[in-house]
Amino acid sequence: MKSFLKTAFLFVITLVITGYLAYTAVSIDVKPVSNFKVAQKGDTFQQLSWNKNDKVTGYKIYQKNAKNNNYTLIKTIKGGEKTSCKIKNLNMESVYSFKVSAFVNAFGFEFEGDKSNSIKTCTLPRGEDIESIVEQTPKTLTVSWTRGVSCDGYEVEYSTNEAMQNPKIHIANGIN
Repeated sequence: MKSFLKTAFLFVITLVITGYLAYTAVSIDVKPVSNFKVAQKGDTFQQLSWNKNDKVTGYKIYQKNAKNNNYTLIKTIKGGEKTSCKIKNLNMESVYSFKVSAFVNAFGFEFEGDKSNSIKTCTLPRGEDIESIVEQTPKTLTVSWTRGVSCDGYEVEYSTNEAMQNPKIHIANGIN
């Protein structure tokens, strides 16, 4: 009887439960933004605008990084009614590229549409201060001003009256 008590039995039971995971895929088609353009430009800003997209939560503005050519999100505009934004604190006389996309927040997720085509634009040169105007002959003036940082030329607007009515433009290219 002693030997019977020393005998042990080991039972291993493995229970595998196979179930089904039910899920629903949600996708919302967000139309791309149209008519993306520069509405106004200044020496340190660009005013961008686009057509309104129906039923969107807002828009995202992207700016091209000159070092790696990737676009980085620089501004999120909440509210689908707003169709423009002013990008400030830009460098004078510099080239920039921008894209915009629309997005919708629904079911706890954000759905972003395709980015628009890129627009390439530049900030304006600073307004030049005229240093001197010297009459050379009764019909010829010499105008001097401080050269801009990276200008290749200038448009000089002039008129024969103080109100600048009917001004004429002279293009001065290749100024050193």
